[in-house]
Amino acid sequence: MYVDDLITGANDTREALKLSRGAKEVMSKYRMNLRKWVSNDRNLVKELERENYDIHPILNDSNVTKLKVLGIQWDFQDDSLCVETA
Repeated sequence: MYVDDLITGANDTREALKLSRGAKEVMSKYRMNLRKWVSNDRNLVKELERENYDIHPILNDSNVTKLKVLGIQWDFQDDSLCVETA
């Protein structure tokens, strides 16, 4: 967790869903609403949508596969990180 971005991973959809629910529960206790959820697991995204999580709108654009997280480019289709150097 850094400022307002939470980055984590899981070994499978079930573990990711448990982690997501736990994070949401902890943050809601402090009146902090986690928003713009993103995952490269379509099954997880569908489940989060069913549970009314605020899914990042970028997932609705089939032409976009990359998202900047903490200044690092994440290709959520290939699940790879890219760091640009000057």
